[in-house]
Amino acid sequence: MNRQYIFSILKGLLVVSFLGLMACSSSGSGSSNVANISLTGTLSDVDGAPVVATITAKKASDDSVVSTTTSAADGSYTLAVLSGTEFYLTASATNYVPSNTRIVSLTADETGADIIIIDETSAGQLANLIDGSADWSAASSKSWVAFDFYYGSEDDGEGITATNASSIVLLYNHCDGTFGAGPTPTPACVNRMGPMAMGNNTSDANIDFTVTGTGTNTASTVNGGSKTITMPLRVGEITYDDVWIDD
Repeated sequence: MNRQYIFSILKGLLVVSFLGLMACSSSGSGSSNVANISLTGTLSDVDGAPVVATITAKKASDDSVVSTTTSAADGSYTLAVLSGTEFYLTASATNYVPSNTRIVSLTADETGADIIIIDETSAGQLANLIDGSADWSAASSKSWVAFDFYYGSEDDGEGITATNASSIVLLYNHCDGTFGAGPTPTPACVNRMGPMAMGNNTSDANIDFTVTGTGTNTASTVNGGSKTITMPLRVGEITYDDVWIDD
């Protein structure tokens, strides 16, 4: 599996449908006076094939388990979560890296919460491009985060950056087979390969990233567009999300 293939299949990766969840509100486990919320979606690998795996909803505050299920042979799953407390999902299976969604919350049933789980070989090749890790075993001592950025109809993310108050350094896709200091430069990344930005941390933390438009892409000016999302970075796991700064 070559690097270009890995990057091409990871474009627009994890939890596309979780973008709609940010406007809502969810809960952790246990409170009998809070209504259950139904969350449904499909789990697939980087090739789009369904995966049978464990999917766990965890409270963002302490990683306690809200609910757990196993995806079906067609990748479909349903989880019951509780309204009122922030949570995230983790998908895990043998020979795959535990793959997390952003932190969200719900006050109503949600459908189409699709997740992609990343195999260890692909994850190791990505880590090698970012920090030189030989394979996933070498990379698994860190927590990993990756983004794709969008504005309007554009999916190249040029001129968009993600900042954080922690010491996490993100490297940006320069659309020439390399990653470096951001933001992704113009002209637009045509048929780019891989996430727009990726980085790692050395410990567990819930990190707020402010995604901001700092330039002009080929469709429209993104100056001033901004949103903040919270990503659960956990050692030995990958958290990946798509971000539209204008939704």
